[in-house]
Amino acid sequence: VVHKLRTEMKSPDHASNGDVQNSGCAALQNLACNNVNNRNTIAREGGIKAILDAMEKHKSKGVLQKKGCSVLLNLARNVNILKTIKETGGINVICNAMDIHTSNDEMKTRGCKIFWKMFSCLTYEKNSPKLDLVIDALKKHDRSLKWFSNVKLWWFHS
Repeated sequence: VVHKLRTEMKSPDHASNGDVQNSGCAALQNLACNNVNNRNTIAREGGIKAILDAMEKHKSKGVLQKKGCSVLLNLARNVNILKTIKETGGINVICNAMDIHTSNDEMKTRGCKIFWKMFSCLTYEKNSPKLDLVIDALKKHDRSLKWFSNVKLWWFHS
C-alpha cells in the first residue's frame, strides 16, 4: 500500500495536483497512526521524501503544508525516522512552510513539535550543522519559545 501511494504521489499525472498530494499525505498519516510497522515501512519505502516533495512543490497550499507536518509528526517517533526527515531536507521544508503560512498556528505547532523531537532525540550529534538549523527554527517561531527555553536549559547544562 505504501509503495503504491508513494508511486502515485510521484507520478507526473499526480505530482502537480495539490489535492491529490494532500490526499496522499492524509492516507500516509492514517497508515502511520498507532502502527510502528507502517511508520517504518513509510520511511523505508520513500514516503518521507514523497511528503517533503509534495510540500516543496505546493508551498502555497496551506492545507497541504498542515497535512504534511501532521504526517511527519506521526512518523517522528524514533531516531531513525527523525534522521531520515532531517537528511531528506525536512528541516528546510518545514521551516519554509512555517515562514510562508504564518497564520496557520496548527501547522506551525506541528512543525515545532517535530523540531522538538529532533532536538530531543538527536542530542548525541551536538556538533551537527543541521542541529543549528533545528535550534534556529525553534528560536524563530513564537509557539516554540517556551519549549526552546526548556530545552536550552537542559541542553547546555547536561
